[in-house]
Amino acid sequence: MEMEPSPAGGGLTLATDTRLAILNPSMPGGDSGIRDPDVSFVAMPYYTKENLLAAAEYYLSTFQNHFPGKYVQIGFWKLQDEMPPVGLTEYVRAGILSEFDGIVRPRVGFWQENLAATRLTAAPEFISPRQAYTSTPLTSFATPLADSENVTWTAFQTLDSWAGMFSDGHANNMLSGSPNDAYEAAYKPNNPADPDDKNGYKTQYFETYVADVDYEAQQPQPFLYSPSLYRWHDYFASLHPIESPAGLTVTPISTTANTISWDAVYGATSYTLVRQPLPSGTAATFSGLTTTSYNDSGLTAGTPYAYKVLATNGSSTSDYSPSVVVFRSQSTEDGYVATNAVAPNGSGAAGIRAGQASSQVGQIKGVVSFDTGALPDTSTVLAALLREEQGSADITALGPCTVEIKNGSFNNNSALETADFNAGATDTVGELPKVGANAWAELDLADYLGDINTNTGRTQFRQSFAVYGTPNTYMSWYPGESANNEPQLVLRYRP
Repeated sequence: MEMEPSPAGGGLTLATDTRLAILNPSMPGGDSGIRDPDVSFVAMPYYTKENLLAAAEYYLSTFQNHFPGKYVQIGFWKLQDEMPPVGLTEYVRAGILSEFDGIVRPRVGFWQENLAATRLTAAPEFISPRQAYTSTPLTSFATPLADSENVTWTAFQTLDSWAGMFSDGHANNMLSGSPNDAYEAAYKPNNPADPDDKNGYKTQYFETYVADVDYEAQQPQPFLYSPSLYRWHDYFASLHPIESPAGLTVTPISTTANTISWDAVYGATSYTLVRQPLPSGTAATFSGLTTTSYNDSGLTAGTPYAYKVLATNGSSTSDYSPSVVVFRSQSTEDGYVATNAVAPNGSGAAGIRAGQASSQVGQIKGVVSFDTGALPDTSTVLAALLREEQGSADITALGPCTVEIKNGSFNNNSALETADFNAGATDTVGELPKVGANAWAELDLADYLGDINTNTGRTQFRQSFAVYGTPNTYMSWYPGESANNEPQLVLRYRP
């Protein structure tokens, strides 16, 4: 879908053409989006809820990746597999909204093409008491949109043209109504308790047929609907603030430099980036940035820096994004332990180990320590990611590498000691994947954000294998002493 430039350099890619604001793709296998085709999703080979959600997320993320800074929305209707405990419609809706949350990834919207309103008798445009018309679709039909009105944007295409209806089957839904009626109905919030306010979606994006806007030959009266449609357009433009940048990422490139990047925002003319040293210090502000990345150098080694970014389009300014900070492990506190031995202050590719040491030492477990107490005490952690660079080759025989977290320090002492081997943990958070030597393993901590210590002290991790016994069979990771290879804890938070 990307139009390549002409050989003479006179063309534009769709991705860079500012006239293209929003993309509304269908989805392969679906009908106009996430919608059961003639053969429903549940009847398709290899169907599972998980596979359908993964396909939708992959499809939407592909469009966002290829069209940065554009709005992406997709058609979404109620789906047929509504078996408990969670029906397919809600499973897919909740999964998409979690993945495209406006923080880690830009939001996506939900769309349908069936907006209409009808009256018993015609009324002058803009004399539209709510009880005088009946609108469709019902919220019981457009459930994915009704349930999302406070989370992301909803969008509608009108069912037909009031000025030049092309399907007689639409007449019952549109007779004597007007685009203004339909817009007003969809713009209202949904309020099931009030019969005059039901079937609302807080919609601010509409697709209207050309004949209703400016095709004089088909208007029952010259440009009958145009004035109200243009007023709606101007009104929505005045309401619509610029989005906050999503996808803020901080990548350490040395002990004294970071690269910061974020997703483009539609309509943004510049960005402002703020750097805040933790736990305290003078913030630096970088204004007027016209690209979506920044190389920040000259930093103080050992000091964590938090970053946040906002967008402006000249007339309005977004809220700041949540802050992102990368904590590097405490070099004097990570290493590996056994019941009768401790190995702190390791260096090189084998500084952190887990598996089996010598027959005399026995099983060993790795420990990684971060000084997350540098965060503001009032912080709310929104996302967390543990990153470790693997120093050894994979050893399949060891089985999965289990990771535990401690809010604070194992054995209530941040220093590495033999008691850390069996000390209580706060939670088991998952498995650190095996990725091969000199590659970065990552573990998402989304379900354990409350275990991150935001008060004075540490957040520590312990990693081990359930299978051990063969002497000197262990895997290793780079420790905090290995500059630029040290373990990282990436936190996204609001102060």
